[in-house]
Amino acid sequence: MNNLNNNPTLNYNPFYFTLLFISTVLGFRYDVGTDFMSYIHFFERYKFGINPPDLEFGYELINKLTIYLGLDSWFVFFISAFLINFLILKTIKNNSNNFLLSVIILFGTGFIFLQINIIRQSIAIAFTFYGAKYIVSRDFKKYILFCVLGMMFHFTAFIMIPFYWIANIKWNKTILLLGLFLSLILFLQPNILNVIVKKFLEMFTIPEYEYYIKIIFEKSGGVNSGYRVIFEGLFAFIFILLTPKEMYKYIKGKIYFNFFALSYMSNMLFGRFYVVSRVTLYFSIFQTLFFPYFIYNIPANKKNKALLATLTMIYFSFWTVWAINGNSHDILPYKFVFNR
Repeated sequence: MNNLNNNPTLNYNPFYFTLLFISTVLGFRYDVGTDFMSYIHFFERYKFGINPPDLEFGYELINKLTIYLGLDSWFVFFISAFLINFLILKTIKNNSNNFLLSVIILFGTGFIFLQINIIRQSIAIAFTFYGAKYIVSRDFKKYILFCVLGMMFHFTAFIMIPFYWIANIKWNKTILLLGLFLSLILFLQPNILNVIVKKFLEMFTIPEYEYYIKIIFEKSGGVNSGYRVIFEGLFAFIFILLTPKEMYKYIKGKIYFNFFALSYMSNMLFGRFYVVSRVTLYFSIFQTLFFPYFIYNIPANKKNKALLATLTMIYFSFWTVWAINGNSHDILPYKFVFNR
């Protein structure tokens, strides 16, 4: 396998600039994001000791550290944004075959916009994503450490623990295709899917989150029209059908490939459901590594690889523009904390 460092164009990765830019925009925002005021109220309850919220230890620690330093809530947002994007971008820098393409995909998946509203879970996702390198190196102790660190910010990080084994299985193509097909059928049959998901949640939801079950079925999830989900589900089906086995014979390719398939299956199964749809981000973020890996390693000439990379950039850039234009998660009008 060719070494990426032989290609200076693909190896260019403005890590520090990207980290600073994203952390500044997300960390110094004011009244931006659907849940902005909820996090302000969390901070104020910690600060004044009035019915302090019972949140995970890690997020409580950030708030209490901010109060101890005599700083305001903006510091909570900045530290959270910096921590999330350091872990995410560091993982991309160390593992992606094309840093810039990965960052464009990161925006196109919606993760950048989502993290202004689901701060705690975004930190959890960042820790498990960073820890995935230990799935590749087969170091369970270090992997479980990062899952536990994720759980200190959002308990849902526990779902990633079994993927130390699941993601390392060389799944038969037929099984993956069948899984995608059944997921698409269930997505198109919401009444049946509602019953299945409700039973699943009742079995595995811990007592602290049981009140969410009713809310989940009263509100819509992360899917609006469903056209993108259907298109990407069909794309994944064709993609897996045509992908040569050589693409995932190495452990890294196998793991990225499995998370790629899981991301589209989970989006079809859970995308309709409020809150639950966010769990799919634990898988979909691996698209930032999978597509550059695939393009770099596919047996094709440089011209065709460049074409595939360009088409991928255009596709995910389209969804980034779509999200901004549609004021996804109330990101507009944007205001800095300095000029509130």
